[in-house]
Amino acid sequence: MKIHSGRAIDRRTLETFLTYACLQKESDIQAWIKYRYEPDTAFTAYEGEQLIGLMQCRMVPMQFGRHRVQAAQIVDAAVHPDFRQQAVFSHLLDQVMIWADANALCTLVLTNQPFLYRSHRFEPYGQTITYWLEKPDRPLYTCETRTNADIFSLYEYFISCFDGSIRLPKEAFTRQIHYQRGQIFVSRYDHEIDGAAFCHADEHTIQIEPAFYTDSSALMNLVGHAFEQRPAVSLTVGEDERIERFLTVKQARRKDTCLIHLNTASLFEPVFKQPIHHAEELKTLLKAPAWNYWI
Repeated sequence: MKIHSGRAIDRRTLETFLTYACLQKESDIQAWIKYRYEPDTAFTAYEGEQLIGLMQCRMVPMQFGRHRVQAAQIVDAAVHPDFRQQAVFSHLLDQVMIWADANALCTLVLTNQPFLYRSHRFEPYGQTITYWLEKPDRPLYTCETRTNADIFSLYEYFISCFDGSIRLPKEAFTRQIHYQRGQIFVSRYDHEIDGAAFCHADEHTIQIEPAFYTDSSALMNLVGHAFEQRPAVSLTVGEDERIERFLTVKQARRKDTCLIHLNTASLFEPVFKQPIHHAEELKTLLKAPAWNYWI
């Protein structure tokens, strides 16, 4: 097995690999290739000429107070089913961490399988929670359904309420919107956008993930609009958003875990005036909760 970085993969090989490794629909595969695949920061594993593993990474800006730093993000990872349980993932992660340690202050990943990263000293940094909701009992103001909307300024306001978080530049934010697909619910108050929710619907249910909003009224308005479309609505948010304070919850369950690897403790000194060795130590120094769930 050989590990490569920055090696472009021809489209047919990539499509075949993703079909077997991820069991995705054709439309999902094409969207991933168009909006998530970045050859320069893709790490690949080959057995002979066969692609057997892929770990897609990227560099992202991360804000700590007034300081903006470079962080590495593991976007996605997959291993061909015929080569699982053969340390392919671990070998890929070894090479990714060598690259990340040389280029970034820390490394982040959002995953529903956090155990895969424990041996490489990743630590919990946050959690998403999916809530199944009751319909809000309140009048709604203007809300509309869109396939696209200029909501970058809303995102910037929303993310500025948090600390220790990735802040996507506009180009990366736009790519994320295109990759997300689905519908966007946009809430307006006095003609100004005050909320946006990314929604996927089936016959009976609308799933909202994520939502950006200026205040609780905007989020309640988005949820109320979703209930006008379907009888059941779920909302996935970060654990520190505490939406149960103003929305009635029927059921809640933990979903994905945000993990962080602090690449070099001494590099945190210019930001916090001290080295940082562990995620819990970092979180106690933040001026607000972190939000890293749309990455």
